[in-house]
Amino acid sequence: EMVLSPDGSTLYAVEYSYHGFDTLAYDASNGSPLWSSVGTGVRASGDIGPSIAVSPTGARVFVVGFAPCATRCVDDPLVTIGYDAANGDQLWQSSYDGGGETYPTDVAVSADGARVFVAGQEQMPCYSPCTTTQVNAPLIAYDAGTGAEAWVNDYQNNTPFALSPSPDGSTVYLAGTFMTPASASVGGSANSCSSSACGFAMTAYDANPGPGVSQDRDSSPIYDGWRTIFARSALGG
Repeated sequence: EMVLSPDGSTLYAVEYSYHGFDTLAYDASNGSPLWSSVGTGVRASGDIGPSIAVSPTGARVFVVGFAPCATRCVDDPLVTIGYDAANGDQLWQSSYDGGGETYPTDVAVSADGARVFVAGQEQMPCYSPCTTTQVNAPLIAYDAGTGAEAWVNDYQNNTPFALSPSPDGSTVYLAGTFMTPASASVGGSANSCSSSACGFAMTAYDANPGPGVSQDRDSSPIYDGWRTIFARSALGG
């Protein structure tokens, strides 16, 4: 994956290699390498690549992968790293561990540059008599300057694929596919669906929840935001 700096002068790319997680910067006008940084504490899988974003001022670059594991793991934390965009120096590294294999799906920065939002695909362990792996959609907000975790929401039975903060910084939107009738439940009523993905879900989150504000979007009657469900049958799928 790659991203262009806000002023168009620098192109940033991230890739997974045998020795770690490579973040690279190039002069966008001629392709000359500017710097490279290897994050040995993060990796990506063959089918789910790393994610990268740059701050609105162009001062910081953020990449997301997951922690390496020598053998097959059932608990892979999601790892986010902040870099100095000028020279590639690592500023901070933070991780989210929800108890499953968590893969990066998207990362974005708020318009004021204060928050980094990270979405992942979290596959929970499934042991006998379990027959169906639960997939959740964790959404994590970090302080862009320090990497301190601001808040977390875990949208259960949902697979995320994109997120976007609002221009005024008040809301962050998450798009995904819901996996079970229960996860599609809104106001106590559940939609029916097949054994595969049921349809599409668009969710709005409060980007700056205060103390005691619920970020729960799953089977809770009290939350700050909204969720819209599009059943596959309604879309002809």
